[in-house]
Amino acid sequence: MSQTEALQVLPDVLGPAAHDKIDQRLWEYVKRWRKIGDNAGVAAMLLKMNPDDLQEHEGTLGVVLFHALRAQSDRESQIRKEYSDALTCQDVFSGPHAEEILQMMKTCAENGSFAAIRNLSLFRIPIATEETNFDAAQSEATVSAWSRTFYGTAHQTLYNSIERMNSSRVPEQLYSNYVSIVQSSGTGKSRTVDEMARLVFTFPFNLRAEGDSGYAYPVADSKIRDFLLEEGSKENFDSIVAAYLIFFKHLFEATTQTLSTVGSSIEDQTAGIRSNAPLAEEWRAHLAEGDTRKQFYEKTVKYVRRLPEVIELKQNEGSIKLNSYAQRAVEAGENLIKSLVHDESAEPANSLRLVMYFDEAHSLMQHSTKGIDTGRTRYHALCKAIHQLAALPLFVVMLSTTSQLHKLSPAKIFHPSMRVQGGKQDDLQAPITEMPFDLLCDNQTLVPPGGVTLTDACSLGFICRFGRPLWRAFFMSEDPDVQRMLVDTAYSKLTGFQLNQALDETTVHRSRAHLAALSTRLLLEFEPIRELARKAEVELVESNLRIAYSVPKHREYLRSGYPSEPILAEAAARFLIRSRSSVPANLAYFIESGLINKGERGELVMRLLLLEAFDKATRKQCGNPEDPKRITFDHPIPVIDFLQALFGEDNMETVLDKDPHNCANWRTFRKAFGKAYVHFTHFGKSENESVSNQFGAWAAIMRGMAMQCSTNQRNIDCIIPIVFDLKKKITPDRMSAILIQVKNKEEFEVLAIDEKKLDGVNDFFRKDKGRTLPDNRPYITIAMHLGIQDAAYKTSLPKGKLHELEASFQCVAPTSHVSTRSTTEERMETLYDPDDDLVPPEGPQEKKKDIPHPRYEIVAKKCYPKTFAAMLDHRSNVQEATSIYAYLLGGTGVYDEHPRQEEENLAALRNLKPGWSVGDDYYDWTGNKFLCGETPGRRRMKSNDSQDAVPMLIDGGGSPEDIVMGSQNSD
Repeated sequence: MSQTEALQVLPDVLGPAAHDKIDQRLWEYVKRWRKIGDNAGVAAMLLKMNPDDLQEHEGTLGVVLFHALRAQSDRESQIRKEYSDALTCQDVFSGPHAEEILQMMKTCAENGSFAAIRNLSLFRIPIATEETNFDAAQSEATVSAWSRTFYGTAHQTLYNSIERMNSSRVPEQLYSNYVSIVQSSGTGKSRTVDEMARLVFTFPFNLRAEGDSGYAYPVADSKIRDFLLEEGSKENFDSIVAAYLIFFKHLFEATTQTLSTVGSSIEDQTAGIRSNAPLAEEWRAHLAEGDTRKQFYEKTVKYVRRLPEVIELKQNEGSIKLNSYAQRAVEAGENLIKSLVHDESAEPANSLRLVMYFDEAHSLMQHSTKGIDTGRTRYHALCKAIHQLAALPLFVVMLSTTSQLHKLSPAKIFHPSMRVQGGKQDDLQAPITEMPFDLLCDNQTLVPPGGVTLTDACSLGFICRFGRPLWRAFFMSEDPDVQRMLVDTAYSKLTGFQLNQALDETTVHRSRAHLAALSTRLLLEFEPIRELARKAEVELVESNLRIAYSVPKHREYLRSGYPSEPILAEAAARFLIRSRSSVPANLAYFIESGLINKGERGELVMRLLLLEAFDKATRKQCGNPEDPKRITFDHPIPVIDFLQALFGEDNMETVLDKDPHNCANWRTFRKAFGKAYVHFTHFGKSENESVSNQFGAWAAIMRGMAMQCSTNQRNIDCIIPIVFDLKKKITPDRMSAILIQVKNKEEFEVLAIDEKKLDGVNDFFRKDKGRTLPDNRPYITIAMHLGIQDAAYKTSLPKGKLHELEASFQCVAPTSHVSTRSTTEERMETLYDPDDDLVPPEGPQEKKKDIPHPRYEIVAKKCYPKTFAAMLDHRSNVQEATSIYAYLLGGTGVYDEHPRQEEENLAALRNLKPGWSVGDDYYDWTGNKFLCGETPGRRRMKSNDSQDAVPMLIDGGGSPEDIVMGSQNSD
């Protein structure tokens, strides 16, 4: 590696045990050599060394580095041969990376391990692997993306937002002149603030820690980061704040001097006014030119570090008055602003003139102070220093790839400042979450005006358009390696594992990776009252690509989720198929742990069954027999194949040759849907009924998405889009759907599902006013009567008895009085296609009234594998699957969650009167036969001989083997 190339941390090839062994030998050698008693003493020695003292200490540092690298045997060594020489190691500290290596060694000493040093690209022998080549390609793609045109208005929205925050605050408010951006990776946070720098004069700072792996860009401002990490006394919090204020003062002064050579070309000579936006853009371009930004910051930091007052602050453990430091910084800032705008009367007094942003600000959170301020970090010191500048028209933005809400923007009661905690009002700004999503390049729609076929809609080049900008930016790099491994990138970012990496079930099975994958596909909602769930939600935003929708003003929690991103859904499906445990088992674990809110239990199980069926059909059609786990899920699946995977082939045989319920003698199910396809890898949630129609279905299938209907949707709970024909462009008038309603009640009830007035006013199929021929697109309705009783609540039935359930499956027969075709007309034997059926037959035709859209009704009763074949896969048997689904459908009330489900325990629980219901356990004290359920005193009689107590059982009502056909009116 060239000495001038940027440092990178390469993938580890030794493992923790080998590194520990090497570190121990290193520690022991240095302790003997320098006569130091323990490891902490060695670390303290290194921590005292500063960049300005490198020449004095390069001999010592060279020896430490030599032994950190040399400790490996020749057989194990992955270190470049030249660094087997101690003098070469010493020369490192007079080379271009000297200060970076010093800072890294100090960090390693603090952490107790020098593994990161051994994995540096400067020292390691390059290993040409697919992974390293891919990392290099991704790095190039990231740099390339920054050079392309910025699309969208996110930067303008961000600027407008902070401008309003700035104009509405007053200097007396506490900590109100900065805001955090809380959002997950890949959403364009860094690029957005960089683009905003065109609109307002901006100081950009990137504080990324040295040696961070990955392909982050732009490069870190290492001198700024090191200054913020090192200056001031660790024993005195305010000494750190004072050092930061001194830095800001000299930064403003240095910028004022530099501006004499920047921006002169855009000064208005007649009015004497310099426009803020053009000057801001020229300043941004000035810093971006070559090494200008690096040299400007290095020069400023070098000057400030040598100031006597800064040097004194490192030893200052006494009281420090910050007012004098703040006043001088504010005065320097005011002078800078005067040089920006010569005529201040031309703009409102509270106009935003200056912006700073600190990217990767979380690097300051890891360094806490000592003494009475143990809970404070250097990040808090930076925030306090910024607060001292409240008199300036300056606003600061904090960015972090680890969106730790409780640290970046703590709630008022958790803020480290006692003044904030005790204040009458909350002045802190609520974090910003509004970042780019579904970005339109050149205002072109993501779906081409001419439309696409379903096959095209499943292609990688199409699905990468949806979601966060990262996916499309990588695909536009035109690097075949980056494009080919785009889903692998999403997989690793979503789960933290490489696609070819074996999953250690003992540590991963219950991990965030499974939770992230399940949430991506199943619309899981967290239990809002559980602190554990809130913490997990934040961690998923931080590490597993969960999108932060909004953070309320009080900042006590965030609202987040996994919106529709087809790339992520594909990655999640690939991860879940590699797990040893089934999807229902993983889901049950997280619900049992209290993380996930079951919500509408029937709807959750419905989504689970539908996705399991789609995956099962995909594995059958597109699976790789040689490697079953190596499969892609973004494929069109025939409707009949999907329903066979959902209900089983035997059940579907009773359906395929049936006529529609409302239109006898038209086409059988087999002919109506022989050319029909579904495609959904995840679910989206409708906010209202407005998209419960052919247009909403058309948009959904473009994203490979099925729709969970809104809570106020009448008649249906889910829409699975159907499209006819793979080779024709998808348009709304070629769409149909499977309309599903689910009930989780013990009692059977007739469910009327009809596309007519589906949203209360309009039909699912919208009439085309220019259409002269009948629209006869068929559709399917499914009534799911999952019917698992809340047994513990109603009858105290032991959980084991939940296995004794009835299963039945019905296809509803046609009703003669609604038939619109003559019984003398022949049944149509051609496969249905919307275009073919629009061709009028030859010869004169009598005018007919519009026929209803043919409706094929399926009724499925009871959640049992003989009804729902999708309940079973290679990772579960009938008993396990039935038990898990019974749990998922079960209640979450006091009786359901009671840890002891024996009858005597539940009877004692009912006697505590958590509620009231007819029964002896509630009303035995009245002696009333009606209230006691006709058995007054039963509990008192049983109490004399508790071993004779017999639990009440529910009669399943029939054999699981009974598969019956008929209408919904019959059980």
